Amino acid sequence: MVPLRKDGNEKHPSNLHLLMDFESVQQCIKYYNMNGHSLMAGFYLMPSDPFCCIDMDIKMEWDAETIQKAGARYEQIVKSFHSYTEISRSGNGLHLWIYALPQEGKRRDGVEIYTQ
Repeated sequence: MVPLRKDGNEKHPSNLHLLMDFESVQQCIKYYNMNGHSLMAGFYLMPSDPFCCIDMDIKMEWDAETIQKAGARYEQIVKSFHSYTEISRSGNGLHLWIYALPQEGKRRDGVEIYTQ
């Protein structure tokens, strides 16, 4: 999901102060959804944030065996952490949120790890 600024344009590193805070996002979503829209919140990890997102996706082009193996692997990853886990926006994956130090993102076998 592309992070948007208050004016609806895409974020740019020099304009990060224009991103909305959580409370403003909640109010915005409530207002627009009461008026027939279907908005959802997304998070933008800053280097100063103490969080890490482990993003686990099932790719639609995978065969049944690969999907089964990935599902079992993702289940083990989720069980390894005592954390908040949510279904991804696509409905085909999970986001697991944990505390972590900022570092370069990693990607392997349908799993992406981001701290910023």
